[in-house]
Amino acid sequence: MSETDHWLQAGRIGRPHGLDGSFHVSDPVAHLLAAGDVVQVGGRARRITRRAGFEARPILRLEGCEDRGAADALRGQQLLVSRDLAPALEEDEWWAT
Repeated sequence: MSETDHWLQAGRIGRPHGLDGSFHVSDPVAHLLAAGDVVQVGGRARRITRRAGFEARPILRLEGCEDRGAADALRGQQLLVSRDLAPALEEDEWWAT
């Protein structure tokens, strides 16, 4: 398994939501994004400190992202989750990459 195969795309950072560093997630795989989980953003590991919104339109805040400007600076970045943290798959299932 190559290094890129180790990560699953869980969404993309969208527009900021409010003033506290929260943002909307574009193209979410919501069951991979839970408060307390660690995601990779721009090569850096960050913990999800807030999860709100709906399955189809989650809102997240990441550790170290404390204001609207910080959230906007991350806009467009991929949210990657380690395959090791993803839910187990059934025998005939696979993760689309």
